[in-house]
Amino acid sequence: MTILGTRPGVRRLRAAAALGALACALAALSPAAAGAAATTSGTIAFESNRAGSFDIFSMAATGGGQARLTSDPADDLDPAWSPDGRRIAFASRRGNDLNIWVMNADGSGQVAVTSGPGSDRYPTWAPDGTRIAFRRDTGAQSDIWVVGPNGVAAPITSGALADQPAWSPNGSQIAFVTTRDGNDEVYVMNADGTGQRNLSANPASDRSPHWSPDSARIIFRSLRLPAEGRELFVMAPDGSGQSAFASSPGADRTPSFAPDGSGAVFATGRFGNQDIASIGIDGSGLRQLTIDPATDDEPTWSGTAAPPTVAAPGGGPATVARDLTPPKLTLRIARRQHLRRAVRLVATCSERCTLRVSASVRTRGRRGAPRSRVYIRKLIAGRATVVRVKLSRGRLAVIRRSLRRGSRVSATVTALAADAAGNLAPRVRQGTRLLR
Repeated sequence: MTILGTRPGVRRLRAAAALGALACALAALSPAAAGAAATTSGTIAFESNRAGSFDIFSMAATGGGQARLTSDPADDLDPAWSPDGRRIAFASRRGNDLNIWVMNADGSGQVAVTSGPGSDRYPTWAPDGTRIAFRRDTGAQSDIWVVGPNGVAAPITSGALADQPAWSPNGSQIAFVTTRDGNDEVYVMNADGTGQRNLSANPASDRSPHWSPDSARIIFRSLRLPAEGRELFVMAPDGSGQSAFASSPGADRTPSFAPDGSGAVFATGRFGNQDIASIGIDGSGLRQLTIDPATDDEPTWSGTAAPPTVAAPGGGPATVARDLTPPKLTLRIARRQHLRRAVRLVATCSERCTLRVSASVRTRGRRGAPRSRVYIRKLIAGRATVVRVKLSRGRLAVIRRSLRRGSRVSATVTALAADAAGNLAPRVRQGTRLLR
């Protein structure tokens, strides 16, 4: 049987000049205008443990219409779109072994394509959609293997200590990660496993390579900026032109280019939790896509529109409609309130929602504090809920000193809410004046 088919912020970059040079270097990737956000077309698949174990989810590129595609009690990981956007390969621990599986874009037709000893992860499709490369770890060896339409898998490396393969869209090369030099490095090789060479060549850990649609750039995660933690970098296929793609205090990881090259999607801790976000090709236009308190990771982007229905949990012919209607969020906050340990407000959502809220305090002559704590609350549909955004002890001390001097102190509350399908209500900001 043919399984695979035959055709199918606080810490930004150190200098403005570096950002300008980066924008110029990336301009060739896409005709998108500088400063623009990434496209909102297509479908993003990702893994999340919001249902307990890790499952594969998909959503529209706007972040809405999130739907669970797998529901097995075992972990399902590492989604990868087929070139035609009709199928998703993923790793699954079903049967206590990690193997590569394939399913249709709506979650139906789930079937294993590898078996046997070893831990199989990180699938990546050949451009013709007939083969999948993946990492097989047997404990003693970790190499890149390829499985074809007949279901037969064979290694293309030997003793490579290899991980996280990524097949170039032009089909000629496979990027991968290896620790053969003592740390994580991004390598590249020909599609048959020959010609292996180090691209990143940096003492820091470099992982998660992904190709641009025209095979002209590789985006990856790096730890080479210690003050920032995990950040995104880009480079040419020969390893030249390595530059920071985006920088923020929150760790960024597992990037994937947009299908039209207008930006990238990645997992990030910028919002106080590990969520999925997209960003424009020049590092601007950041857009938060998920807001669940669980861990979301390994996003991958297809240019194909999200199926309007998905397979019902448990298999069978039943389907479930994808919800794309955003909720409505309202906030009520007093124009003035006496200083306590928290800024108080009342939030109401039109349906059951996850609320993420933070407060930034500004005193006269001082800028607001963007590092305020982030709080996540569950809101019941239509019920007004009192929310208290606590302030840190240090911030409270500064505020009290300012109030004793007679300075004006104000707080701005920022709230974002998502329904069960991840549809985001428009962001709401309201202010209040703090009194002694």
